Amino acid sequence: MNSWVSFLLLDASATDQQLLSLSKLRRMNSLFPL
Repeated sequence: MNSWVSFLLLDASATDQQLLSLSKLRRMNSLFPL
């Protein structure tokens, strides 16, 4: 789980890719509901 959190934090650090991160997060949530 720590790897997932660090991955999300790394994506969120890039403000230009925030929308991309949100879409990725939604996709991951649909595949792996927490």
